[in-house]
Amino acid sequence: MWWTRDEGTGANSASVISVSSQGLTQPVSSMVDINLMVNGSCINFLSIPNDDIEYLAIHPLRWLRFVMFCICGAHGDIFATLDGPVVDYDSTSLSEGTYYYKPYPEGIELSF
Repeated sequence: MWWTRDEGTGANSASVISVSSQGLTQPVSSMVDINLMVNGSCINFLSIPNDDIEYLAIHPLRWLRFVMFCICGAHGDIFATLDGPVVDYDSTSLSEGTYYYKPYPEGIELSF
């Protein structure tokens, strides 16, 4: 509600202000979910809008691997399926859906 006062008569009047969100809606971005594999169990760990990942990374799967390392503090790999091969970190495209981050067992030798 908006109040105004007429300076000549001193009368107050009220106006109702209506704000519509019609036409202001944005399309919902698809999400990429990362499940963390711990002791053979899957934990739904992280969800990031696909649009944000595409904006932040040229190699989105490599970037997600880095993010998971930063959060978990453990090196590991990302898989598209529970028992599938490691994803292609050099890919520049990312499918919406669920990925799995499996930390390496302690003591494994890493090579980059």
